[in-house]
Amino acid sequence: MENKKKYFIFGIIIVVYLVLTVTFLIIKNSNDKNNEKYLIIDQYGLFMKKNNKWSTFTKKNSDYYMFKNYDIFDGQTYLGNYTLQYNDRWYLWDDNNNSIQYDDKILAYRGNEQMKLKVLENVELNSGDNEIINSALKKISVNGYSNLSKSKKYQLDLDGDNNYEYVYEISNLDSFNEPDKYFSIVFIYNGKDIDIIKNSVGKEEESLQLARFSLEYNISFGSDNYNHIIIQTIYFSKPDKTKYSIYKYNKNKLDLVIENK
Repeated sequence: MENKKKYFIFGIIIVVYLVLTVTFLIIKNSNDKNNEKYLIIDQYGLFMKKNNKWSTFTKKNSDYYMFKNYDIFDGQTYLGNYTLQYNDRWYLWDDNNNSIQYDDKILAYRGNEQMKLKVLENVELNSGDNEIINSALKKISVNGYSNLSKSKKYQLDLDGDNNYEYVYEISNLDSFNEPDKYFSIVFIYNGKDIDIIKNSVGKEEESLQLARFSLEYNISFGSDNYNHIIIQTIYFSKPDKTKYSIYKYNKNKLDLVIENK
């Protein structure tokens, strides 16, 4: 009788353990699914986050986007939540199967947390920027510059301290003055330190193969206290090699999260 009682208690313990284990797995599975994020940038940047880890996917993974609803941004403007379809380009459909037109490359997002797209504020360069630009160029072995073909400066508050960080896009790749070195660089300046994000440098015969960089987006996610910026890399000679890189601003520096190959 005593043995039967022990077996009965042991059986109850096993059943309770199995129930708790199954319940835990169901909840974990549900949480993992709820934390999934999908981010599509134009034709080339297809990203997803599962189990707290970012990865890329391709258009062959149509289950991730085909006829799924995404929040759609046209450039810096929010268009709405539309059904996504791909056939040589992205197509957008509303609930009544009306086609939605867009002008710029799209940014599409799907996930349980809201994604915020923050306005990129372009400000004019001033005389004080010359020293900052020269210091950044010295870091990539370029001494001095003139006749820039691209010079942009954006002010962003990436750490929420009400002080601006500045992202610069500087290039002479389209200059006709035949400089000693052709370059394209994007860097961030926090008022004290310069952090080179991406750069390419070469001689005249290499200029068409050099990468060109631009700041495309500043985004954040609902429960994430970090700001992310997205940098586009394009090649004049290889447009199909366009790349998007996602960086997270953390402790006064940018950490690369992921980029498409």
